[in-house]
Amino acid sequence: MAKTTISKERERMLKSAIAYLRIKGYHEIKAPFKEFPAPQSVFRKASEAGFVPDMIAEKDFGTFIFECLDEESLENWDERLPKWKLFDEYTDRKMGKLYFIAYSDEADTVTERLKELDMNAKILRIKR
Repeated sequence: MAKTTISKERERMLKSAIAYLRIKGYHEIKAPFKEFPAPQSVFRKASEAGFVPDMIAEKDFGTFIFECLDEESLENWDERLPKWKLFDEYTDRKMGKLYFIAYSDEADTVTERLKELDMNAKILRIKR
């Protein structure tokens, strides 16, 4: 599978998150970089189209999904909700959690928006 092209901002966010995840003991990291396997699609049923997360990792027998919240994601929040809800359901089934990677200065706004939704997602804060 060919690697997808990502923006410099997303690349920086993901690389910061990967460094943190390695320290915290996550393994089997799948990310859109040549040194990692590509993340696979996540779907409810094999007959449905799925979505590819920004990054997947494993820890303590659970599967965790990480999604970057860059400026574009924050602007198109409602369009991305079906994808994020699917990721949240998937990680619940796989004894993991959905994490949003967000800049520290935007994390409080994201937290407030997440409270409005029926999701168990958490935020991974990174510095700009």
